[in-house]
Amino acid sequence: MEGIKKAVGTLMFTLTVVVILLTVTMFAIVGLNVYMRYVVNRSLGWVDELSRFLFIWMSFLGAALAFEKGQHVGLDYVIDRIRNPKVRLGMLLLGDALIMIVLVILFRQGIAMTRAATNLSPALSIHMKYVFVSVPIGVGVMVMLNVLKVVDHLALAVKGDSLGLVVEEESEAQHILKEGIERRYEERLEEKQSQQDGGE
Repeated sequence: MEGIKKAVGTLMFTLTVVVILLTVTMFAIVGLNVYMRYVVNRSLGWVDELSRFLFIWMSFLGAALAFEKGQHVGLDYVIDRIRNPKVRLGMLLLGDALIMIVLVILFRQGIAMTRAATNLSPALSIHMKYVFVSVPIGVGVMVMLNVLKVVDHLALAVKGDSLGLVVEEESEAQHILKEGIERRYEERLEEKQSQQDGGE
């Protein structure tokens, strides 16, 4: 499992670098086109097309990065306040299942759209399948991440973990009472041990 997590970390780092490069490139060519349009008075026709394609790739790869960090819109506030670990686990797994259904639909449609693409872009003559393939790639990464998330949730359930349940800070009185109980328990264990040693 550690090897898988390490590979996922390497993949996400690579995607981060790619998204940064795409973003910098898009801002650079759009800035260049603004300069050409308003200073030189000659617009570059291919910039709008390329920036649109870069934005599509940024969107789907960025969505995968956000999914890995749990930054998509969700109902974490509600789930974090569910006190019963079993109900909490059920809610988390239900959410994972619904997300997986949506991702699988998007993945299949992205594959179909990529296969159906036969035309070239008008300005740069880029085959449109290279644009549409961003959908199955980005969504495919999210499917993999969602599977790992389900595995983590089930592993926590097997361990009996509280699944990140919000625990209120104990009061001073509760802390003193807890220490007293623990101290008394240790004293009883010592008494029992001494009795056993004396009997021998």
